[in-house]
Amino acid sequence: MPPKNNVNPDLDPVIANPCNRVCADCDAKAPRWASVNLGILVCIDCSGAHRNLGTHISVVKSVTLDKWQAKWIATVGKIGNTLANDFFEDRLDSSDKPRGRLLGEEGRLHPEEVRAQVLRAQERHPAPRAPRP
Repeated sequence: MPPKNNVNPDLDPVIANPCNRVCADCDAKAPRWASVNLGILVCIDCSGAHRNLGTHISVVKSVTLDKWQAKWIATVGKIGNTLANDFFEDRLDSSDKPRGRLLGEEGRLHPEEVRAQVLRAQERHPAPRAPRP
């Protein structure tokens, strides 16, 4: 059988993984974008929110349009949506999770609300600081 993805055939098993069949952020089906440094697959709407965060936080690539480096395939293959969400949402209350509440009437993410939600969660749960040597 020919590969499903002509640009990145090595990515087919990663996309087929059951944990990657829905967007890591909003649970939309069949995500076709990825944050290659975070190791997650996201839908087109959430990819816009990730792009707005900046490349120092989230590096967004298309699953079907961009040629992927081997290290990106390895990262998304090793981490995936379930493991990433378990890690990033570990200290969040269920009310802090963005699913559903950030969508407007037109069904699109509002970047301002995403940013505000992240800031509120960071204020409530600040990241521990690394000790200085």
